[in-house]
Amino acid sequence: MKKVVLYISYNGLLDPVGQSQVLPYLRGLCSEYKFELLTFEREVASKEFLKIQTLRDELSSLGINWHILRTRSRTGLFKKFVDFCSGLALASKISNRTKIDILHARSYVAAMIGCILLKFKRIEKTIFDMRGFMADEYADIGYWSRRSLKYYLVKFFEKQFIKTYDFIVVLTTDAENILHTWGRSQNIKVIPCCVDTKVFQPLSNEERKKIEEELGFSNKEIYIYSGSLAGWYLLEDMLKYFMMIKKRNNNAFLLIVTQDETKELVSLLKKYSIVDYEITSAQITEMSRFIGIAQLGLLFIKQSESKKGSFPISMAEYLSCGVPVVTVPFNQYVKKMIADSNVGLICGTRDSEEDEYREYLKLIHTPDLRNRCRDVAIEKMSLSKVGIPAYRNLYENLAC
Repeated sequence: MKKVVLYISYNGLLDPVGQSQVLPYLRGLCSEYKFELLTFEREVASKEFLKIQTLRDELSSLGINWHILRTRSRTGLFKKFVDFCSGLALASKISNRTKIDILHARSYVAAMIGCILLKFKRIEKTIFDMRGFMADEYADIGYWSRRSLKYYLVKFFEKQFIKTYDFIVVLTTDAENILHTWGRSQNIKVIPCCVDTKVFQPLSNEERKKIEEELGFSNKEIYIYSGSLAGWYLLEDMLKYFMMIKKRNNNAFLLIVTQDETKELVSLLKKYSIVDYEITSAQITEMSRFIGIAQLGLLFIKQSESKKGSFPISMAEYLSCGVPVVTVPFNQYVKKMIADSNVGLICGTRDSEEDEYREYLKLIHTPDLRNRCRDVAIEKMSLSKVGIPAYRNLYENLAC
């Protein structure tokens, strides 16, 4: 008989993160475990009835029961508390109806729901899928003060999660080392963000040429950024790096793919007099078309203690499409991976702009670069070879 997993995710399945970092794992594990899945869907997404019904039918055919809660906003502690209350009520209802063998809580709000649920429900094994250091991330980008009550509250509960849950999943060895200093010495699993390498595939030369013509990018060299524009992404530094290349290569063209509000970004583009750019959005199934035509993937993240726990999804997507990445040394895990595999550049380590540009030229003229990027993605960031087997192994250890 299959073990039952109550999987609580604060990311909705209709969100890009849910589509790439939740749904594929459940598809890969549902033949061995029965999932009761609780997600929080954004209000706009929750109105997409046809998408929801289609996805619900698919999940039902896989034996996954999908329970949806609507969230108006994920910012603000009070709104998160409202989500917590509704999530706890629904999780209690699910656990009253079904015996839960494993509780898998993805991120802090989910972990809080699980922590309280464990006070009055017996669930034998638990996983806190930490993802990052939430309170410190908010503080580092100026959303919260480290002297505020909400910061202290989240840090207090963070300590409870670390004590309570049987296993903790983090994205980097840096995060694992931080947990060691906090007194958690065992049952920590490092699983980076992984991608479906069948969805994110390199393009052939013919495919690249065809897509460039379709998008109006013929005779341009594409430099791409895909993902969030939130406060911990260094948009200005990214644009400066692009301008370093643009000054020496007039064919350079900046492509930005995001679901976020772009007002601040457009202002920065004007500030730096960048006119050769396009901003667009795309579904996850379309992303390889945009990434695959790029010369280089851009990824500039604020360097802070909290980002030592981060592993950006976009880095895995770039490499899986055979595209090298330029980033900053925001944590040792990513820095070492790039340096050891020679699949990108760590920006800011050279004395001058000319030295930076020479390093860039050296990288892009490296023989077999695209194949090497692809190989690293398959070896270290593949859903089928890394991510799903890691979670399967974790579930098996808990189920014993």
